[in-house]
Amino acid sequence: MTKRIKKIKTNKKTVEYSVGDILEVETFAGPKIHKKVLRKIHTTSKWSALSGGRKKDTVEVKGFEGCFVRRKDLYSLKKSCVPYTGKEKLNKTESFTYDWQVIRIVKKTK
Repeated sequence: MTKRIKKIKTNKKTVEYSVGDILEVETFAGPKIHKKVLRKIHTTSKWSALSGGRKKDTVEVKGFEGCFVRRKDLYSLKKSCVPYTGKEKLNKTESFTYDWQVIRIVKKTK
């Protein structure tokens, strides 16, 4: 018997976006939603490995903080067991999204 190994694509092309754009994003809970970009975040930090703490590794985080644009996205996340009541104001629901979760740009700012 031969085992089939599935290759995972890691070098995915990143989407260039700016503050104010509306993006389609794939969430960890499953549904694809639209989010408005409020702040772009690009940080690096150093942390020691758990095995002994001698070696310092760097972690790079790239993404954005954004809020929901459509009410039906909030309902679809609620249906996927994310703890929302469904009555939140859309501009108050800020959350972080990684760059690799962005699918496409829905609307660009002028």
